[in-house]
Amino acid sequence: MEGQVQEILLLTEDGYKERDVASSVKELLQTELSLETETKAWKDLNAMYSLLSIAKFIYYVMGAIFFVLGSTVIINTTMMVIYERMREIGTLGALGMQGKELTRLFLLEGSFISIMGSTLGTIAGLIIVFILSKVGLNFTEAMSGVDMEISSILYPQVNFFIALFVWVYAIIIASLSTLIPSRRASKIQIVEALRYV
Repeated sequence: MEGQVQEILLLTEDGYKERDVASSVKELLQTELSLETETKAWKDLNAMYSLLSIAKFIYYVMGAIFFVLGSTVIINTTMMVIYERMREIGTLGALGMQGKELTRLFLLEGSFISIMGSTLGTIAGLIIVFILSKVGLNFTEAMSGVDMEISSILYPQVNFFIALFVWVYAIIIASLSTLIPSRRASKIQIVEALRYV
């Protein structure tokens, strides 16, 4: 119908609640133009938003699983390092280093490694996300036949706040994971450690 409008799509800025905007638009059109309209937020249009919410929850669960696996790997690796360095531990103990000092030594070493690993991993992740934000992820074939009101090409956004959170969280988790084997090292008897010489 020429000269008439059947549908208007509005893109809101970050921070605005879609349902509040929809209500405001409906009230404005009714007040200013005396038009009876039906306004809906994109979250109410189909089940896509529910699927996204479920997917977000699954991502959090997967993230927790990966953190647990990562912590287990760190603990096992540190324990292997301790057993490989029994001679060094025995020598340090014979020279008068106390258990707390041994714990601090291995904890600082593990913390340094975790800082280096977290920094390199975060930088690599930011670079990958930045490249994908320009190129995009094409899900056209995977989404063929699926009726969704979003583009099949997704463009990830670089979020420095999330990157900083992950960096700090990874350092804390990795550092705490070295605490258990570090305490184990402090309890090793000097005589037992020197047997590995």
